Amino acid sequence: MPNYPYGVTAVLDNSIVSDAALGSTLPCYVGTAPVNLIKGWTDKGLVNRPVRLDSLDAAARTIGYSGDFDSFTLGHALAAHFDTRFDGVGPIAVINVLDPTLHTGAEVTQTLVFQARQAVIESDLIVLDSLTIDSLAEGVDFTAEWNASRKAVVVTLIGPTATDGSKSATWDTVDPSKVTATAIIGKADRDQGQFEGIGAIHRVGSVLGRPATILATPGWSHIPEVAKALLAVASKADGHWDALVVADLPQTVTTVTAAKAWKTTNGYTSERLVVCWPKVVDANGRETWLSAHRVAATCRADLAHDGIPVRSGGNLSVDTNGLAEDWCLDEIAGNVLDQDGITTTINRLGTWFTWGDQTSAVVDGEVADPRSRFDSTIRLLDYITNWFQARWFDVIDDATDRFLVERIRSTTQDFLNWLVSRGALLGDPTITFLVTDNSKDGLRRGQFVFRLAATTTPPAKALALNAVWTDKGFDTYFGQGDAS
Repeated sequence: MPNYPYGVTAVLDNSIVSDAALGSTLPCYVGTAPVNLIKGWTDKGLVNRPVRLDSLDAAARTIGYSGDFDSFTLGHALAAHFDTRFDGVGPIAVINVLDPTLHTGAEVTQTLVFQARQAVIESDLIVLDSLTIDSLAEGVDFTAEWNASRKAVVVTLIGPTATDGSKSATWDTVDPSKVTATAIIGKADRDQGQFEGIGAIHRVGSVLGRPATILATPGWSHIPEVAKALLAVASKADGHWDALVVADLPQTVTTVTAAKAWKTTNGYTSERLVVCWPKVVDANGRETWLSAHRVAATCRADLAHDGIPVRSGGNLSVDTNGLAEDWCLDEIAGNVLDQDGITTTINRLGTWFTWGDQTSAVVDGEVADPRSRFDSTIRLLDYITNWFQARWFDVIDDATDRFLVERIRSTTQDFLNWLVSRGALLGDPTITFLVTDNSKDGLRRGQFVFRLAATTTPPAKALALNAVWTDKGFDTYFGQGDAS
């Protein structure tokens, strides 16, 4: 659709270099979840609609939780944020694309043996709403609930006439393998009002009341078309909100050299993209995508800084026990990857850390625009532009006299000064309202343009100490005398 100016907008303009040459964090994951295990899923808006989750228990009750992360890829995110040795960190937004009415499996008939009025169905593919048992009525004669810890459906007889023994049960199943990258990408059809898959990220702000600021699709983002779709929505979702994408390289990449080559060849080179490699094994022994751990670690860092995304995503502890393959990546190899904008994980003295603080725009250690180097720079600038749009939305269509213009300028300046006091910005950031940016024709159309300039605080990427040996200490042998 054409770019029609109406509302509050903010963009990142060209960087100014002296020497020429809300937690505010809401990650949004798109993938598949076992919503087939949720009773009444069809009426709960669990397909192609943003859902907010604050804990593992809430996730299990809301969208389902299974240990089969290959089939139900949103499990990577749930594990990294909530099913971890660390404190859980949220909220997160998820968009499930698995539709039990479309991605169907075979009908199953099985004999259940009830003992002490209970029987177990060991399947996470069952469509719970479809379960029938002989002539028994659900809710009257029996109940059926998914038990995430037991990884099974527990069927309990509750009717006064129901007795133990063998009973025939039938149910439908889902087939997660029928979900394709096309379903993950989805669409944003504004003419028809249809938003699906990654396209539904445009609805996060309106549905959940706050926009997504980090986007990821672990299990899918190693597919170039999926990463491209994420990057498209990361810039001005719903016409306003900017976000950072965290993606993975495919596990078929097996060397550092190949990782660097694959990243460049497949166009994973955006300032809005952090690239992760390789897959890891978490503390519970599950093979997971590194992107989910990178996002969760970043959320914990933001929380420690009062929600301000001032810290980079590098050198943060992650809940992993090693790499998914029998590789050894030390810090030197990590530096080689980081030089080409690839984040990895390294083990230092028994603890695993993310290693890499640069965006994928970095190639051979260089970037076209200095703002594109660090992920924290992009995220902090997004934090400012997203804040501006949210803060001043209520004045749209109000009478804009010079007092309102000054209120916008002075209040935003106070916000910038606060970021300086928090160590997020350096120097004297400014916001101005200039005649050169505001023509009379633009003002007649109700278009008011402000200009903001700020220097983000860089991360301590490298600390160096030059140590020398000296013979001065020998003077102590002779009191205050000369050792010579």
